[in-house]
Formats: sequence, structure tokens, C-alpha cells
Amino acid sequence: MQLSAFEIHASSPQDLMIFYEAGLGWTFREDSHEGHVFWHIEGAQNGLTGRLIQRAGSAPSDGAPVMGGVLSYGVDDIDAASEKIRAAGGRDALPKFEIKGEGWAAYFLDTDQNVFGIFEASES
Repeated sequence: MQLSAFEIHASSPQDLMIFYEAGLGWTFREDSHEGHVFWHIEGAQNGLTGRLIQRAGSAPSDGAPVMGGVLSYGVDDIDAASEKIRAAGGRDALPKFEIKGEGWAAYFLDTDQNVFGIFEASES
């Protein structure tokens, strides 16, 4: 079974859209279903469907354990992407590290305390 969709929960959707636009180059399109507003993420790779939705509670506190899955997004240049993420207000959660034979990864906190990763595949 392949992952085909993902959701990012946001306490302040407009602020988080600004972060991901600056950090990963995504754009968003508003939609609704049965009275629930959400935003489609445009620019996700490999046919994934992404949505940003209103968080149904408080954002995680600093140092809180991860609740749920952590999504990692493919990038062409992990160093350049890391700088854009930091410039947009993201913070390091786990600095860049090598995954032998596969590439490089790093984890960040977005501006709403969600953990996410980026991954640069090594050249084959």
C-alpha cells in the first residue's frame, strides 16, 4: 500500500500557509466539505495529495513527543532547503544526518510546532 494523501494540522492555517509557501514553495487552494474548510496543498511531489486543516486543539508544546506520523518531503538540495525553512521561521528538530547509501535527512519544527522532515537522495 502506498501513501497517497497527508494532512497538516494548523492552529493558524493562514500563518502556516505562509511558512510552507516560503519554506517549501507550496501554494494552497481553499476548499470545503460538509461545512469543514481546508486547503489543498499544491506542489506536493509524486502524486501525493496534501491538505492543511484547522487543528482541533492546542499546538504541541516545545519538547512534546511526536503525536502521529512524521512526513518527510523530498528536496533537491538539503542545505538550500534547510536555509529556506529556517528563514521562514522553522527550527531545527534534528540536524542534517546521513542515511548511508540513501542520502541526507533533517527534521524541523514548523511555525505551529509540527515536526516534519526533508530528504535529499544520494546520486545513484
